[in-house]
Amino acid sequence: MKSKTLILIVLATAISASVVFLLVREQDSTQEQQKLFPNLAADAVNIANQMNELRLSQGEQTLRIQKDDNGIWRVVEKDDFPADVPKIRALLRALTEAEKIEEMSSRSEDFPKLGIADADALDGAGILLEMDTTDNRWQLIVGNFPAHLDQGQYIRLPVENRSWLINRRLELDMTVDEWLDKYIIHMPPESLHRIVIEKHDDELVSTMTIVRRTKDGEFEIENLPADREIKSPYALQQIAAAVDYLQFKEVFPKDNSFLLPETHIDATFTTFDGFELNMQSYQIDNESYAIFSAGYQADIASQYDTSSETEAEIQSDNEYLSELYANWYYKLLSPTYSSLDIKLDDLTTSKQESQ
Repeated sequence: MKSKTLILIVLATAISASVVFLLVREQDSTQEQQKLFPNLAADAVNIANQMNELRLSQGEQTLRIQKDDNGIWRVVEKDDFPADVPKIRALLRALTEAEKIEEMSSRSEDFPKLGIADADALDGAGILLEMDTTDNRWQLIVGNFPAHLDQGQYIRLPVENRSWLINRRLELDMTVDEWLDKYIIHMPPESLHRIVIEKHDDELVSTMTIVRRTKDGEFEIENLPADREIKSPYALQQIAAAVDYLQFKEVFPKDNSFLLPETHIDATFTTFDGFELNMQSYQIDNESYAIFSAGYQADIASQYDTSSETEAEIQSDNEYLSELYANWYYKLLSPTYSSLDIKLDDLTTSKQESQ
């Protein structure tokens, strides 16, 4: 009797467990079906690496972002200038996380008010987003944000011709410059060993060298006259900060249509590990413009030997930057020209005056 009871209990427990398993499995399946792109979300970690191309189109505008043979994302409509990779990853992450909240109308006459009409429509055109990997292609028409919600966006899946409200905002933009990698260089002041500033004004050239002998030392002016002293170490630190997270507003291909004035400033920034950045700065209508080149100083690297990178790695970085810088003029985000347009008298004072 006890044996039969025990068997019945075991059977009941097994049946209950099976029911719970099936319910959980059904719930997981339902949640998976609510994903906007289930097959995209399944590989959220590596999807940015596998993706080869993104295309946006709306009206007569097109924007293509392609990965080159070296794995670098480039904006085709900007002469293959490097693209903003974090922006691409943020978009792909939003797509992998996007879920369908509510199905909207499937009638074409309702699409314009949701901003999800065909990309070439005269009224209410959405942005057609197309994404390719080697094996797959996804299409999505992205429309308006719902006025009554802080989150979410209307979208349409062209293959199904069904429209949805999703729980993410994709923040697409047809402005080419918004997809560019606007980061030029990051050279923190603590990494700098030497700064050479040459001011070219008509036929006059003046030179100032700012140097730091050790990584934990203070910046000083080389060959400072004996009767002069630095007003404040902070002023030299500000000059060094000119290339700390340097970014641009606009970028222009180098050609004869863009003329630069004769007056300019050549500034060369050299780090303790031998990396060298040359920046030719110009001022036009109170805006800072610049041309860049990169190099490597092996003697400085060997003298201080502070780099965590090998010489080959630094040379590889230099080659990439040199190739990038060679073809472009940059309109800078910060007033860099003004920060370099300094004289010895601006930075120093007479020792007698300071006493």
